[in-house]
Amino acid sequence: MDMPFTRFLPDSCYAEASELFEANASLPLKQRIELLIKFLEEKEKELKAGTCTEVLGDMNHEKDSGICKMGP
Repeated sequence: MDMPFTRFLPDSCYAEASELFEANASLPLKQRIELLIKFLEEKEKELKAGTCTEVLGDMNHEKDSGICKMGP
């Protein structure tokens, strides 16, 4: 799958994306991929806006913003 927008994301985003994909294993593959793409697009927006907590050094970003965790 070609997702060129992901190349600039912090490594922690990829770990989160993998966890998101695995956590939704009961969903159809197409829906899991759509969730993954949406998650990565949101991360890219956060980076562009300067609010990506991984870049800012906040290791508890899931608790702070709720943006990192996405689901169906």
